[in-house]
Amino acid sequence: MGRAIERTPTGVMGLDEIIEGGLIRGDVILVAGHPGTGKTTLGLQFIYYGARELGEPGVYISVTEPVQRIRRNALRFGWDLAALEDEGLVKLVDLPLMDVPYLVALETGQVQGINDIVYKIVRPLREVKAKRVVVDTISALLSLCKGEGDARLLLLRLYRELMMSKATSLLLAEIPLGTHEVRFTAQEFVVDGVIILESVLEGNRLIRRLYIPKMRGTNHSLDCYNLYITEEGIAISPMPAIRGI
Repeated sequence: MGRAIERTPTGVMGLDEIIEGGLIRGDVILVAGHPGTGKTTLGLQFIYYGARELGEPGVYISVTEPVQRIRRNALRFGWDLAALEDEGLVKLVDLPLMDVPYLVALETGQVQGINDIVYKIVRPLREVKAKRVVVDTISALLSLCKGEGDARLLLLRLYRELMMSKATSLLLAEIPLGTHEVRFTAQEFVVDGVIILESVLEGNRLIRRLYIPKMRGTNHSLDCYNLYITEEGIAISPMPAIRGI
């Protein structure tokens, strides 16, 4: 008999039930969604749950928001990240775009800039021996590349380093309102899994939903589920959503 696959529970109510109990340990997952659908909240919940409930060190790389705001917003759900930082279980890393100007002039084949940014992301993982990682957002980093070729090269190098770290990783990505595609389609093909968060207008109400088009090595649901942002974080409906209702 083959060895059982080790899984990483996400801590998101309803999500683990549709992905065989959790993400495969060490996989790199793209979480892409419209604005306001809970990408950052899901990422923080993943890190907080692992640290608080399982004692798994986690690193949250913030490209778009200062970590002070990340800490503040987490408190809304009762997640005291500062306390977990003091215990060495959580590390919040500021990686603002102004710290990586060399990507602007990157030409395909010139990998030094790519190596630099990947090192900035991977170094904190090694410092705390991270089991969980979130990059928020990979879209912001890829937008600094001059074209699809450079973006794919950056993503491939980051994917390889995250895979070698053996940490389970979430790469958060943005989908513009009114569309259903991420800007750099290479993201969807390189990663091990894709989770989509969408907002749809039904009547006069905006509905948040989640579906999973890809999850390697997992017998995952192909249905679409309503997603709720509660006082305790993200929760997924136990039953598939019915379109139009």
